[in-house]
Formats: sequence, structure tokens, C-alpha cells
Amino acid sequence: MHKRMNNRLFITIVLIVPICMLLIGYASISNINLIITGTANATGINPAEDFKVKFNPNYEDGYIQQEGVVVEKEVEGDRKANFTVTGLTGYGDTAVIKFAVVNESTYHSAILTSKDNIINDKPEYFSIERTIVDNNDNVITKINPGETAYYKIKVNVIKVPTDTSKTANVTVYLNAESEPYNGS
Repeated sequence: MHKRMNNRLFITIVLIVPICMLLIGYASISNINLIITGTANATGINPAEDFKVKFNPNYEDGYIQQEGVVVEKEVEGDRKANFTVTGLTGYGDTAVIKFAVVNESTYHSAILTSKDNIINDKPEYFSIERTIVDNNDNVITKINPGETAYYKIKVNVIKVPTDTSKTANVTVYLNAESEPYNGS
């Protein structure tokens, strides 16, 4: 009887092993892995070729000056602008000048900073304030490709001349630094 059980066990094993091997073989051919390989390449754009930030010579700010104050402004080329303010007569009189700055780059944002160095040869009579703003007069520091910012210069009379009129020669600087545009 013992021999008969061994024979049954042997026959069972002989039948189960091939069936298991068939199942494993079927599973291995019924699962297929697909593999995809590739490369990606991005070529940088030289900022010297793409980075174009300049004054908009056609911009009219529409700012209403206080009565009697006249502001004239002119843009020379892409990077130089001039202004003349007349009609300031008393302490606290103010003139505001706005220049539009356009980023015509395709792939570069412009980080704008109003440099600290300012030339004002009559600081005892005039204070000069500078801000960089968007269309809604919010202070900003960056313009993306195709956007416009406004460089706002405010001239304030802080001391009234007593003997003759005073004219201040003023130079302010705006720096635009290239930054690769990342979509935001």
C-alpha cells in the first residue's frame, strides 16, 4: 500500500509540474514590456541676440500735472530719454514724468532696477523719487516678453529759491537685466 501511495504521489507530481510549467510559460509570453527611448535637446538663445528692452517713443502718459506745471519729454533712440519740467514755484510743488519701457525680447524677461546712483546738482532744492510700475501703478521689478513697464520719476520742490530761479540737472538710471523667460 505504501508503494501504491508513492506511485500516486509520483503520478500527481508528474502531472502537476508540466501543467505549472505551461501556466508559467503562458504568463511569460502573455505579458510584453514595451520600451521607449529617446533624447531631448534645447538650444539656448544668446541674450545678446534676443534681449531687447527699450523706451517707447510714442507713449503719452496722460498724467495731469498741477496747474502751471509743464512737462516735456523726448526719447532719443531706444535707450535715452530726456525731460524738462517748468512751472514749479513753491514748496511741495511736484511734477511726475512717466516713460514706457517695453520688453521686445522673445525668450527673456527683464529684471528692472532703478540704480541707486542719481545725479541731482541741486539736492537742496529738489528731491527726486523713482519707481517702476505696471499699467495700474503697482510697483514691479520684472517685465516678461511683450510687456510694458513705466519708469515714473517724481520731482519735488523741497526748498523755494529766494533770489533767482534754480534749475537742477538730473540724471537717473534704469537697469534691465536679462533672465530666461519661464512662462510666468
